[in-house]
Amino acid sequence: MQLRTLVCSLVPLVILFSCGGKPLYPVYELDKEAGAVRMGYIDNEGQEAVPPLYEQARSFSEGLAPARLNGKYGYVNEKGDWAVEPTFDQAFPFSGKAALVIVDEKCGYIDRKGSWISEPRFVQGGTFTDSLAPVYDGTSTWLMNKKGELVLQIPYRYCGDFSGGLALVEKDRLYGFINKKGEEVIPLEYELCYDFSEDLALAVKDGKGGYIDRKGDWVIEPRFSKAGSFSDGMAFIVEDGYTGYIDREGTVAVEPVYTFGSSFSEGLAKVTPRGTSHVGYIDKEGNMVIPPNYLYGEDFSNGLALVADGEGLYYIDKTGRVIWQREREEINPHG
Repeated sequence: MQLRTLVCSLVPLVILFSCGGKPLYPVYELDKEAGAVRMGYIDNEGQEAVPPLYEQARSFSEGLAPARLNGKYGYVNEKGDWAVEPTFDQAFPFSGKAALVIVDEKCGYIDRKGSWISEPRFVQGGTFTDSLAPVYDGTSTWLMNKKGELVLQIPYRYCGDFSGGLALVEKDRLYGFINKKGEEVIPLEYELCYDFSEDLALAVKDGKGGYIDRKGDWVIEPRFSKAGSFSDGMAFIVEDGYTGYIDREGTVAVEPVYTFGSSFSEGLAKVTPRGTSHVGYIDKEGNMVIPPNYLYGEDFSNGLALVADGEGLYYIDKTGRVIWQREREEINPHG
């Protein structure tokens, strides 16, 4: 993950997990008396698990989820109780028992009790995915440990989060990877590069994308004009303006026939077929499992996906069956 910028767009709905492993799904509800939309959570059978109490609710991580009330973010547990009171301007999921928060346009870090690990003083910050977090103070980029100590200054304006001991860095518009000592283990020689996903990283050289391993060796030679990171054993590629999918050997598994395609998740990928602006879902053989009837759709996670059409919002399962729904007028106070 890259350094968090201070300008944060609205986070899409994603499936939330309680610390006990039971999936919870965020939903919108209209508070008719207040004329405002609130968010709560349902279980995987569409039953209310947490009442719609919040202005915004985000994904659970390590048993806590960022939620907003009265314009401020805090963290709630799976029962909907405040574990960390809402006092922050912005908040992000916990990782490594630490969470990035923003106060007065500065980034800081808290522990699970809400105590400061590092008070807000950074312009940008990453997450503790691998014991260290990259931070930027407006002048220099540093690696910070979980005690809030700046352990190493690194000569890069951009540094991604560590994963498997490596972090993506950029300098002079070239990308590569460093280890936790700040040493370049994969040289900065790529025109563009992405974080490792399923032990492969999408890298661009001479205008073409391919995939490298953690040693920097090409596993799939660069030959694609546009491509995505691997997920669920597949990656999307674009040829002549149309999207298809390759497997980890670089073999085309689904021919490029879609005007749009997202990454695979739980065996399905969201696509837009030619001749329509709607989205449906295909399997890894390219079979249209859920017809393209939706204006919007999210990836499947723990068996459900959030979709929308002109009539309302729905959670559907992997057969297309509706688990939960709200009509448009039920979630839009302005009609």
